[in-house]
Amino acid sequence: MTAALDRRRLVVVALVLGGIALAATAAPWVRATTATALQAEVQVTVPGSEAAAASAAGALVVVAAALAMALGGRWGARAAAAGVVLGGVLVAVSAGAVLADPAGAAETGAQQAVGVGALTGPATTTPAVAVALGSGVLAAVVGLLASAVAARWTGGARRHDRPTAAAAPAPGVPGVSPADDQDAWDALSRGEDPT
Repeated sequence: MTAALDRRRLVVVALVLGGIALAATAAPWVRATTATALQAEVQVTVPGSEAAAASAAGALVVVAAALAMALGGRWGARAAAAGVVLGGVLVAVSAGAVLADPAGAAETGAQQAVGVGALTGPATTTPAVAVALGSGVLAAVVGLLASAVAARWTGGARRHDRPTAAAAPAPGVPGVSPADDQDAWDALSRGEDPT
């Protein structure tokens, strides 16, 4: 297994885990019931992005850091891997907090939905919370692994580096025609001084 392949696999796994966490935060996390003056029972569904707003932010950090890990050199990849770890931890901690106290998220959701924060039944969590928790933990592990092996990776993708300027031919060299106006404009376009 080559170092480039290691990087590619870790980046893809981190991207997939970040995408799973992001999708899980869009799904319902908590369900409960409340009552209003007009209805005896109102169903309250709270998505993960409202139950724990930090979970969606953490998932976005994982995705962005995984992309940065693909492009950075050794030190840039290590910093990006740390971002994957931090994003994964943020997702996992947020999901764990909702699992520990689903009633708190349900009361906030009921207050926003109908203006009444009191619940008439128990608050239950959906499997999406566990999916977010698992993907956050796995993303943190992938980030730690990437940080450990990033020292063996070669530099970032060369296609994103600034091209090096070709050496200009020396004046008076036989067989080489002097640069014309088009060549001078091309050099200016590349940010080079044609003089």
